[in-house]
Amino acid sequence: MRFTLDIKDERHALVRMLASIILQQNEDIFVGDKVPHPLSDTAQIILDADSLCDATKVLQDACAAVVSDMTTILEALDADIKLDDDDMGYTNVVAKWSVRS
Repeated sequence: MRFTLDIKDERHALVRMLASIILQQNEDIFVGDKVPHPLSDTAQIILDADSLCDATKVLQDACAAVVSDMTTILEALDADIKLDDDDMGYTNVVAKWSVRS
């Protein structure tokens, strides 16, 4: 059976992340994502599963993986970045790494 999940106020990033994780966790499931119209603020995840219960479980597992990944990233940023108030009352960001172009 094919299930479609509409995610409001989303374009591409979250649905592509979820679709990618679903594919990593479940190689035998079809999953796709799309934005029905360029001006739409709704994105969709299309998922083939045996039942609604299976589709829900697959999506819950993918959401849990996204939360875990984002938590890891935030913890790494917290460890590498600190805010330092200077004498002029400005807050400076002090990082252990730099961005190169």
